[in-house]
Amino acid sequence: MNLRRWLTLSLILAVLVVGLGLRLLVNRPPGAVLTIYYPDREGRRLVGVARAVKAATAETAVAELLAGPAPGGPLAAALPASSRVVLSGPATDLVVAVTPSAAPPGEEALARTLLGLTGMQSVTVSGRRWTAADVAPGTGQTLVYYPYRGVPVPVIRSLPATQGVQGMQAAVADFLTDAPPQGLYGPPPGISLVDLTVKGDAAHVRFALAPDLARTLAAGGWNFSPYYMSVIYTLTEFPGIHRVQFEFTGLSAAALQQCRTPLSIPLSRPEPEKGRS
Repeated sequence: MNLRRWLTLSLILAVLVVGLGLRLLVNRPPGAVLTIYYPDREGRRLVGVARAVKAATAETAVAELLAGPAPGGPLAAALPASSRVVLSGPATDLVVAVTPSAAPPGEEALARTLLGLTGMQSVTVSGRRWTAADVAPGTGQTLVYYPYRGVPVPVIRSLPATQGVQGMQAAVADFLTDAPPQGLYGPPPGISLVDLTVKGDAAHVRFALAPDLARTLAAGGWNFSPYYMSVIYTLTEFPGIHRVQFEFTGLSAAALQQCRTPLSIPLSRPEPEKGRS
């Protein structure tokens, strides 16, 4: 093999190796998923949006928050893109300075977003200190999940500051009766909450269905999985709850076995979202 041919083959091989490396780099899965909160257009609620990022850091979370939601959608920016956000203090107890000062929905969106980071204990924005206890279920604001393209999306709801079973009942009732923010989906009409109890780490939820809806469910003619998952995500936000058992008045065990989701057994929150700090 002469020198020219050897050099040509070496150059081709180098190009292929570099190209493969770049392709692997581009297609490499994200290192983490962050939940970034934005207000809806009316400024009444905060909606969590999942963002794939390389690393789950406070700086990354702030950058995603400033980037804003998808343009033309139902959500508004939490902070102006030109805002200057300075982080200080320990990594687990952040102090955040925003210039110019943010409106209350923006401050809460910033605090909620940063509190979602693993190990974060407190976030102070404009002199107000937020902790995980301030945003826990039953403290007056509860995360209620709604389907969006099959994925449960958290929405912050103002509900009575009630813990335990009563708090869970209020969250499920809110999911069934209150309209979700624009772009998200509420459950189909004809379903109501009969009872909710707790046994060990499982919440047992009993629903009543209108006759037409019961027939549709038993026949497997409707994909209810996103709505089941919304209830599971909502209830497993409450301390000690890791599974949800569904029961439907008037549906036999045989009918339940025909459903697309195995409703005859308690269902857990899927990984990786199940683990919560």
